Amino acid sequence: MSLEIHQAASFAGDGYWTWSVWIDGPDAELDQVHSVEWVLHPTFPDPIRRATQRQDKFRIEASGWGAFEINAQVSTKDGRTQHLKHQLRLEEPGGAPAEPPHEERPAVFVSAGVKDLRWEEAVRDALERRDIDVLTSSDVPGDAPVETGIGATLDRADLVVGIFSDKSGPWTEREFTKATEKDVSVVPLLVGSHAKLPSHLDSDQAMHVTELADVDAAVGQIVDRLM
Repeated sequence: MSLEIHQAASFAGDGYWTWSVWIDGPDAELDQVHSVEWVLHPTFPDPIRRATQRQDKFRIEASGWGAFEINAQVSTKDGRTQHLKHQLRLEEPGGAPAEPPHEERPAVFVSAGVKDLRWEEAVRDALERRDIDVLTSSDVPGDAPVETGIGATLDRADLVVGIFSDKSGPWTEREFTKATEKDVSVVPLLVGSHAKLPSHLDSDQAMHVTELADVDAAVGQIVDRLM
């Protein structure tokens, strides 16, 4: 599919913009789109919005301060999906950008069960020391269906680290599988002396640590892969 996100923006003054985004492309392809799930910045009160109107190219409108990356999950009538990204462009009169250009930090989603929180904290601390943005289940929007919220959070991640121990429940496996379905790079991290990776997951990229003190070195190797 050759669909892409287009936009329009209008400066309202005092650093505030109104804007809209829509899906554009060949009419034949647009005719096959069933719906578009837009994922805005999590600071919006309703960051996940669903559009179904073909006649306006699945447009949504919003307003606010500052530019950010918009994600869209396009679902077609035959059951396929396509993930699109777009950096919202906002310029004040005279061509000044909404905010100075900056290099976005990579983001890693850390998936862990409630019984593995100490391992999650150790991984988070090691990633943050390396200037990596960390996402966890607490960043999943609570005002949307669970699967939608997880998908929206994974759309913001460059890599997913799934923590597996002998105490892990099914939730980590679920998030990890969802990441692979969305073609997000994944690294299984087996923690403790008796951890096992679920048999249907690929063990080629798995890493194993037995002590919390080993986490920092393991995260260093994970970051090397990410970079």
